[in-house]
Amino acid sequence: MLNPTLSKIEIVRGMFQVGTSHITNASNGQPTAATEPGVMRHQGVIMQLAKFKEDYWQLRNGEECHKEHPETFWIPSLEERQNLKVGDAAKVIFEIECETEDGEIIIEGERGYLIVSEVIEDKYIGILDFQPLCIDKEDDDVYLQFGAEIPFSTEHVIDIDRPPEDYIKWQLSMKPERVWYRK
Repeated sequence: MLNPTLSKIEIVRGMFQVGTSHITNASNGQPTAATEPGVMRHQGVIMQLAKFKEDYWQLRNGEECHKEHPETFWIPSLEERQNLKVGDAAKVIFEIECETEDGEIIIEGERGYLIVSEVIEDKYIGILDFQPLCIDKEDDDVYLQFGAEIPFSTEHVIDIDRPPEDYIKWQLSMKPERVWYRK
């Protein structure tokens, strides 16, 4: 929940624009091996998971939260998280860098669901199924909007659900509002 003392939170520097920082190329122009944590590679396609440095948001590692608080922070089993199917709803925690009216940089945490739209080996692409509260939905310069593609992995999943089939069909038939950069 937003800090009630903040009357308005603005996103820093028009963030969440996705650019070429999300790909890794060798000097010959060919994709390089995805050896860096947070990099997804499948059939010559390289995608990087969101990071504060480039995107001003990232997904919290749910496995680490569970290890720190095993009695109070439950997550599904690794097997369940590794076997998500298209249409499943994966709950994740976003950490979003925001700026208060006073210019203070804060990190807002928001939980919400991603509807799995692609399975890429042990990684996923999900469609953001909620509008983060700390982001003005009218701001077209912000990547995180309802319907945006979000890359994620098993360590980010903190819960799993399966929406009704008609909702899944509707959500996945829509063109994504924002498409995560692929090369």
